[in-house]
Amino acid sequence: MREPTAQPGASSEDITAMAADWIVRLSAGDAAQQQETAAAFARWQGQSRQHAQAARELQGVLAHCEGLLHSAQGDPSPLLAGLEAAMAPSPRPGRGRRAVAALALACCIGLPLWLGLQAYPARYLLADMRTATGHWDARTLADGSRLLLSGSSAANFHFDAQRRTVELVQGELLVEVARDPARPFVIQTADGSIRALGTRFLVRRDRAGTLVSMLESKVSIQPGADTTQAPLVLEAGQRVRLHGGAAGPLEHIDAAALERAWRRHQLVSNARPLTEVLDELNRHRPGRILYDQAQLAGLHMTVVLPLDDTQRALQLLVDGVPGLRVRQFTPYLTYIDLAPAS
Repeated sequence: MREPTAQPGASSEDITAMAADWIVRLSAGDAAQQQETAAAFARWQGQSRQHAQAARELQGVLAHCEGLLHSAQGDPSPLLAGLEAAMAPSPRPGRGRRAVAALALACCIGLPLWLGLQAYPARYLLADMRTATGHWDARTLADGSRLLLSGSSAANFHFDAQRRTVELVQGELLVEVARDPARPFVIQTADGSIRALGTRFLVRRDRAGTLVSMLESKVSIQPGADTTQAPLVLEAGQRVRLHGGAAGPLEHIDAAALERAWRRHQLVSNARPLTEVLDELNRHRPGRILYDQAQLAGLHMTVVLPLDDTQRALQLLVDGVPGLRVRQFTPYLTYIDLAPAS
């Protein structure tokens, strides 16, 4: 990790900017990386009285930021507009310091919320297997089944003589099931259970529910906790979303293309809402992408994006959507909207 460091004779504005960078970095990476960042931040504060004072000032404003975000009902646009105004050129004395303070404020907006709800909740941190932002991992399970997790994903394993259950806590996995007639293989999420009747399928758990995509053979799906419902059988080339104890309509997919894209760490979007595409990029990018939901609500994208290079993915979106504007205030805070002219 490259740590922000102050050059000899650094101004108070430079030190404030570095303190803001440190605080934003605390929301990035997995639990171990966050602990490492926190320790490095503590060392930085101990280097000088000015460092410690800048950190205290910015940490003190976090509660105020959270209150502002709450009063705006989660919409960061007014605060980001204030940031732009504060950073506009001005001949008035002290403007530079106010600009840096405004930048620090924007960097910290909603940080407690991101840490608590978006990044790494307790269930993620305690999971048997988890992946950091932008990292993929694979594991061969005790029964010979193969599990692949995409970025920001977590799963628990419950294997015994009678069952093989994988609980998907968050994120997405691809499973290749080893045959064992005596023990059914089940993927469990908060939206239902998926029992393997074949070999390969994808399961994604996000805010919109659980999305099951069948790549080969079939699975039996039980939406919700009501086991009296007749299970739904999903066959190769089909997809369904589970949410609220029910299954949505069946969709047809190109299973081979989907698996190929997944293994290449690509996001394939076919007339998908732009807001959903940005939510998916968020899982694979350190920090946070914020966007104007009202502005972007009607836009849909047909595009292939590299999930292991989110900066390039954002540029491809800009190239494909006239007027789309991506503003990166720090490496950890990006805001997307439409330029006024559009």
